[in-house]
Amino acid sequence: MTGSAPATRSGPDPAPSSRLRFSNIHYFAAAATLYGTLVRGGYEYAGKTYDAKFSHVDGYSECIDCHEPHSLEIRTERCDTCHPYVKGAAQLHDIRWFGSLMDYDGDGNITEGIYYEVEGVKAKLYSAIQAYANIVVGAPIAYDAGSYPYFFNDLNGNGVVDASEADRANGYSTFTPRMLRACYNYQVVLKDPGGFAHGGKYLLELMYDGIEDLNSAMGGAVSMAGMHRGDEGHFDGSSEAWRHWDGDGEVPSGCARCHSATGLAEFLATGDNEEAAHLPNGMLCTTCHAGGPPALLQANNIEFPSGDVADLGDSSNLCLACHQGRASKGSIDSRIAGGPGPYSFTNIHYFPAAAVFLGVEVHGGYEYAGKTYAGPQAYPNHLGRFDTCVECHMGTKAQYSHNVAHPRKENCVGCHGQDISQPYPGGDPAKFSFEHIRPANIPDYDGDGNKSESLKAEIQGLEAALYAQIQAYGFAIGDPIVYDSHSYPYFFKDSNGNGVRDPGETGRYSFNAKMLKAAYNYQMSLKEPHGFIHNARYVAQLLVDSIGNLGGNVAPYTWR
Repeated sequence: MTGSAPATRSGPDPAPSSRLRFSNIHYFAAAATLYGTLVRGGYEYAGKTYDAKFSHVDGYSECIDCHEPHSLEIRTERCDTCHPYVKGAAQLHDIRWFGSLMDYDGDGNITEGIYYEVEGVKAKLYSAIQAYANIVVGAPIAYDAGSYPYFFNDLNGNGVVDASEADRANGYSTFTPRMLRACYNYQVVLKDPGGFAHGGKYLLELMYDGIEDLNSAMGGAVSMAGMHRGDEGHFDGSSEAWRHWDGDGEVPSGCARCHSATGLAEFLATGDNEEAAHLPNGMLCTTCHAGGPPALLQANNIEFPSGDVADLGDSSNLCLACHQGRASKGSIDSRIAGGPGPYSFTNIHYFPAAAVFLGVEVHGGYEYAGKTYAGPQAYPNHLGRFDTCVECHMGTKAQYSHNVAHPRKENCVGCHGQDISQPYPGGDPAKFSFEHIRPANIPDYDGDGNKSESLKAEIQGLEAALYAQIQAYGFAIGDPIVYDSHSYPYFFKDSNGNGVRDPGETGRYSFNAKMLKAAYNYQMSLKEPHGFIHNARYVAQLLVDSIGNLGGNVAPYTWR
């Protein structure tokens, strides 16, 4: 029996109430930790998403795979295939694998075992609970793991439960809903001592949100500097990319290639994903590795939605298989050829980095007739280095890292410096920001006369100009339009013509051919937020040509 999370409501706290009593999850609720948000054993905060069932490697996903079924002793001899330093239970605390590359507790150490990350965040949560009790409630609190009801009035304010205070009659009785939520989750973590292995990320998320929630009522009294709630996207099991299908119970076949842990391997082996996939919790080793590291799945001649085939000559092809988008110029042309319209929006999908990087070679954007477009060699001065996904995002063999969302800055500062005021040479990797990059050969893409702003700012300037032109065109044809990046299908009828999406404006926009092309390119640029690095010239060309096709003034863009 795992117990259940307390039924409390979000929002501002009412006054402390003697009617609120501590809710105890009970002991060793390991299954609740293991299955995470699929069973919701912890208190999950409104508006947040959480990791699901912790996915280990094949053959080690059930309780008896890791525990001796009668004594429940951990079968540590089964760990050393991947964790060779584990020679007994004592070394389990040191385990940390490639899917956990963030500093969760903010101590600057990303090599310590996940056990220590959990302990670090747990200590901060307890500090936040005690600070909240002092600052907001005005009744100090202390915890004793061995005495029911665990949380007691700290009568002498020394921060611990003294023998005279460990009395049920002295149980804490002035909880607010906010405090009760945090205390429940603190107990969830404490009463599953193996939680770091069963579902450490789920516990880290519960505690992080508890600290954040308590801080919101006491001005951030507990520092969260350097802390991280989750991992980069491939391993962030709490993200929408992995949790979208929880209500369905499976990932449909059309999405399984990129949104399940097993779909890519199936696609590469058979050329298709014929069946729905199990709910994932981010990637596994076997998502990209053949049977496990270091061997990789073989991927060659990757076909894009346009029908074009690309091959980067290394394991970057695995990246191309998913980061290609789900539409192309051909998708738009086919829709327009099918009838006079109006047309529904065509969405390229999220993070189509490969389609932008390869540019005209795969026709991911809507490329207008009579225009020329950049391919992947848009930056001939990159000296033939760092021109594949793996080289930039995972580093050289000596640097190799799975934290692909954070390319190795030390590989960039030699040419790009630490900021736009000191572009060349050198620079401090710790101060370097990709968002400040502006290579010397970059023209004034957005035509605002500013040749010192970052490359990202140049693209953002063009995005703003295209959106303004889309709205102006909508007004001109008597059909105002508004964009909402967080709501499908993104483009809506602007019923009152005020230029913003108001509550109740839910009508999907119906496009003519010109608007459809421009809206598609606008979405492509926004949904590839690092297009300014991957192929800024290609993105800029698409945006400018869209402005021109809608009748906008393209005279400022002399570089085009």
